[in-house]
Amino acid sequence: MESVEFISHFVLWSVVLLLVLSYLNSPAMKPKEQVLQLQSYGLPVKDQFPELQIRSMNNRWLREELDSGKPAIMLFTSAGCSVCNAIYPVVSGFAENHDVNLLLFVEGNTDAITTKITEHAIRVPVFHADQETLTHTKVNIFPFAYYVSRDGTICAKGGIPTGEMLDLLLFEGSYMERMLSEAS
Repeated sequence: MESVEFISHFVLWSVVLLLVLSYLNSPAMKPKEQVLQLQSYGLPVKDQFPELQIRSMNNRWLREELDSGKPAIMLFTSAGCSVCNAIYPVVSGFAENHDVNLLLFVEGNTDAITTKITEHAIRVPVFHADQETLTHTKVNIFPFAYYVSRDGTICAKGGIPTGEMLDLLLFEGSYMERMLSEAS
């Protein structure tokens, strides 16, 4: 009788151990590699970002905002985009904590843009992304961003639904900027 009980306990714990091991080895438990999505959209990497004659909501020219000598992240969102609502709260903090110009281009009417600025206490330069701006930058999906080097070269791009993706864009863009400067 004891041997039957021993065998049943052994089988039971073996099954439990196998279930735990299979769970730990499942794809859900493996860390996902961070990759910028939507890289097939927008202007090509290594192209020059277009010279836009556009003023921010506080009436400063884009060129004035870019004259700091820092690289820039051009983040495109839409006032009506629900996915974009997740990125607005991190924009100001990201800009303050990184040595990069973060410029926000928002598609929509100016009242909706002003509401987003107020609602999320956005403290970065905000530009109204009208149809002409979206056409020149080839942005037709939101949220989307470009990392633009100090000399105006697009070094990275992709969909930016979270703050982690902003970090990844900054990492990939600064890496590509270094590679391009070493190659020249």
